[in-house]
Amino acid sequence: MRILTSGTNGDKQVYSYGRVKTEDANGNVLTRVEKGTTHTHVYDEENWQKSVTVGGTTTRYYYAGGARVAMLDGATLKYLLGDHLGSTAITTNNTGARQTELRYFAYGKTRYTFGAPPTSFKYTRATPTGERE
Repeated sequence: MRILTSGTNGDKQVYSYGRVKTEDANGNVLTRVEKGTTHTHVYDEENWQKSVTVGGTTTRYYYAGGARVAMLDGATLKYLLGDHLGSTAITTNNTGARQTELRYFAYGKTRYTFGAPPTSFKYTRATPTGERE
């Protein structure tokens, strides 16, 4: 079940399968509550996600050429290397050492995993629920 309620500034509340989230007029998720934890998302004027705060920990994202290329998770800088489809393929630390690796079958099913991916944006930069960055 999906129920929408509109706010006065164009924001809307979405209630879907036990999750509550607030979206702006562009469809960007501003806040979401999942399993009692609040996730706060911040976007820039071009609708690029700049940061997410979960339980007091903020993760910042950095872009180049329209692709997410790095993230600062607390005090740890990680580089996100993509494949030809823009999918997250390899994550390295600040010295370039491989931390995680993902490989995919056609249409996005993961066929190989090394390490725990630091982001939920994987195949063609989408989350498992279909949200895009």
